[in-house]
Amino acid sequence: MNILVISDTHLSLPFEEKKFRLLESLIKKHDQVIINGDFWEGFVISYDKFIMSPWRALFPILKKKNSIYIFGNHDLEKFGNGSFDAFSMIQTDSYRAKVNGHTFLLEHGHRLLPLDSGDENKRRRATKNMDRLEKYMIKGFGAKYQKLLKPYNKKIKKLLAKELKDNEYFVCGHTHCAEVDHKNRFINTGVIKHGLAQYLVIHDNTAHLKQEKYT
Repeated sequence: MNILVISDTHLSLPFEEKKFRLLESLIKKHDQVIINGDFWEGFVISYDKFIMSPWRALFPILKKKNSIYIFGNHDLEKFGNGSFDAFSMIQTDSYRAKVNGHTFLLEHGHRLLPLDSGDENKRRRATKNMDRLEKYMIKGFGAKYQKLLKPYNKKIKKLLAKELKDNEYFVCGHTHCAEVDHKNRFINTGVIKHGLAQYLVIHDNTAHLKQEKYT
């Protein structure tokens, strides 16, 4: 079985055709899909607008793949109206996937590293500002800009040292910094934004971090 893990797509409006086609293609290629948080941008668009947007064309495909939806800090459970089954079979804050004797513990990452502060208006402004900055960085430097974000991953790994069990890998997103660290049994799936697509494929007992462009 091939399991696709995506996170930090931050789907919103305006609709992005190229991003849609990439996600559609990835989802169709794999047997199961795990959405590891920040699927849609809850600080910018309401859930009602999101599920009625052109992104909804992905929902039937996700349902066919028995998708699992893990809440992130930008798509908190409280931001929706309880109808997440439109695109997922299971909705949760964390999920353990067991594959051939290996266990992958999936969480978005904000439990260990809270990054949001202020009221919703401040968060909305901060989200838009960070998105503009990230777009500039990705267009100018590609994935190399993520070196600046590695300290965030380091903080999560330090906290994980007391939590992880033997034969268990922690898989998160949240920091927008793709990384595979076998020593610390840590995987960050990165981001799918502004032409940069990073995602994880779990096949048998191996996990492969993938990267491609979609512009």
